[in-house]
Amino acid sequence: MQEQLSLKLPYRPSFDRGDFLVAPCNFEAVQWIDHCDSWCTPAIIIYGESGCGKSHLATTFSHICLDGRSLNLTQLPSVCPKHIVIEHIDETAHEETLFHLYNRIIGQGSKLLMTARHIPQFNLKDLQSRINATPKIEISTPDEELIYAVFYKAFQDRHLIIEPKVIEYAVLRIPRSFEAIKKVFEQADNLSLSRGQKVTIPLMKSAIEQAL
Repeated sequence: MQEQLSLKLPYRPSFDRGDFLVAPCNFEAVQWIDHCDSWCTPAIIIYGESGCGKSHLATTFSHICLDGRSLNLTQLPSVCPKHIVIEHIDETAHEETLFHLYNRIIGQGSKLLMTARHIPQFNLKDLQSRINATPKIEISTPDEELIYAVFYKAFQDRHLIIEPKVIEYAVLRIPRSFEAIKKVFEQADNLSLSRGQKVTIPLMKSAIEQAL
């Protein structure tokens, strides 16, 4: 079958709190975000694999706090906002900056939400001491019900219609992993665009084989 050139049109996934899919694997993290105004700690770390919803919760945190803002450790403002999000802290090389920011958060009575794929380990002992004392909330492996829901939402966000039996086919054949969901969905979307077809079971089968 002749394949067409796929055009990558921009799309906007919904990051509203009401669109976040709550399940046992992320319930504790959601509770922390929904009650961020009553934290008894200046900071928390939410960690989990790529695609598990950390950025979605970070966006929700910023909206709930009204003046919340995501910052880049390479470009800190002279006056920090009251509530701050720092993502991917396990990948940062700016340990001194993060340590001083953490201290500023404590000093001004603010809140700091940090996200990471893994619990970070830093060379700077004072920073690691802060991290050791920080509550860490894991978003763990999704169950089949959540995998189904994430697939459905992904297609819905791109305004694509998919039959439930196609999602059920995928759920039973991929690892219980947010990253696997992301890879298979993107491959199915690419194949659908390039072939000019809707996502059927045969197309999903090809997507799984090529993505994993």
